[in-house]
Amino acid sequence: MAVLRDALPAGSAVSIVHATDLEPNKMSRFTARFGAAGIAFRPRDAAAFTELFGDWHVEPPGLVPPHRWHPAHPYAHLEPHIAGSLAGLAFKPHTPTTQSAEEKTS
Repeated sequence: MAVLRDALPAGSAVSIVHATDLEPNKMSRFTARFGAAGIAFRPRDAAAFTELFGDWHVEPPGLVPPHRWHPAHPYAHLEPHIAGSLAGLAFKPHTPTTQSAEEKTS
């Protein structure tokens, strides 16, 4: 992910949804089955998932199950573990070294 984040221009967005072990719904129970089919499957806990965003600020509501991203979602009331995943959105910050020429002159 660091290579992708570094290659993207300032202001770019990265949205990630990743399998997560949310008690009692342990997605890691599928690791062996996926592996037997030749598919790498590695659920991450919230801390490891956060690391995928590096130093980018994760937008509100933060890292949440996908059905809780928008409060008006028809399934937002369901327990977090139902999704078996977390979702997040972050934008690459503008820094003095990533500002465009137009931004520097304004």
